[in-house]
Amino acid sequence: MPNPVITWKTIAGRECLHFLFNGKLAAEDTRIAAEKWKAEFKPRAGKKITLVWDCLALGGYDHDSRVLWQSTLGELRGQIEGIWLVTRSLIITVGANVISTFTKFKITIVASEEEIKF
Repeated sequence: MPNPVITWKTIAGRECLHFLFNGKLAAEDTRIAAEKWKAEFKPRAGKKITLVWDCLALGGYDHDSRVLWQSTLGELRGQIEGIWLVTRSLIITVGANVISTFTKFKITIVASEEEIKF
């Protein structure tokens, strides 16, 4: 199974690109996910898309994964409307804050998808 699993999902009435992470995110997984992410954005060129990163089952990630994730965010900057992070992990929250600092994206952190409100 790919990590993360990337699908379109309607959350709080809005179609979002949903990332479901599991276990440890390796650099190779991130490279594959970044290509899938770009492919999902391509047919929606010119449209703003909300991202949901479900990290409830994410156990950690490689340093190279975070760097590649930040790079992909920068590359797709013009199409990203907002980012929601679903986690209860302090470590994942800290990582998201680092990404937010470097990319200038506001990442809204919630403990469950039910807390996502637009």
